[in-house]
Amino acid sequence: MNLLQSSLMLFENTNQKNQQALFNLWKGEVLLDGENIKNLKLEWLMSQIGLVTQEPTLLSLSIRDNIAYGRDATSLQIEDAAKIAHAYTFISSLEKGYDTQVGRAGLSLTEEQKIRLLVVRAVLSNPCILLLDKVTGGLDFEAERYVQEALDLLMLGRSTIMIARRISLIKNADFIAVMQKGQLMEIGTHDGLIASDGLYAELLKCEESDKLPKR
Repeated sequence: MNLLQSSLMLFENTNQKNQQALFNLWKGEVLLDGENIKNLKLEWLMSQIGLVTQEPTLLSLSIRDNIAYGRDATSLQIEDAAKIAHAYTFISSLEKGYDTQVGRAGLSLTEEQKIRLLVVRAVLSNPCILLLDKVTGGLDFEAERYVQEALDLLMLGRSTIMIARRISLIKNADFIAVMQKGQLMEIGTHDGLIASDGLYAELLKCEESDKLPKR
C-alpha cells in the first residue's frame, strides 16, 4: 500500500480492526511517498499522523490542554482550530470555556463533543496523514452530519485512511478496500466495485434497504 501526498484512501470494514496493524505487518509493506515506513523513525512517523477514533479518550485536564496535547500552542491557534472543527461554539458555551476540566474528574461530555475535541486536536497538529477509525459509527444522524463536515475540511490536501462500516461515508474515496474477517476481498473505486457486482455491491444494497421506510 503506497500512501501518496493528498491521496484519499478509505476502507469499508466488516470486522473489528486494529490500527496498529499499519505499523506491525505480517506481510507486505506500507510506503509513504515511496519509502517503507519501517525505515522511518517511529517518533517522526507518529508526529505525521493524526488519529481520530470512535471511542475518544480525554485526559483529566482542561479542554485547552486536551487540544494542545503537549504542544506549545497559543490560545488563538487553539481557537482557530476549534472553529475549523466546528467545535468553537460548544466550547465557548461552557461556563469556563477552554478552561473547563474534562476527563474522569471533570465535566461529562457527549460522544459527539469528545470526537469534536479530537478533531480539533488533529487540526492543530496539522498532520500529513489522517487515520479515521469508525469515527461517526456511534453517532445519530444529526451529530454525524456535523462531525463529518469537520472531517471533510480536515481531510483536504491530506492522505487519509478511513475505516468505516457505511458506504455513504467512503464512496468518494480514490481507493476502497473491502475487508471481511481480516481478508481483502475487493479493491477499487466506488463505481468500479459496483460494476463488479461483488461483496461491495451487496453491502451497498443492504445499506440502502435499511434506509427504506418500514411498512
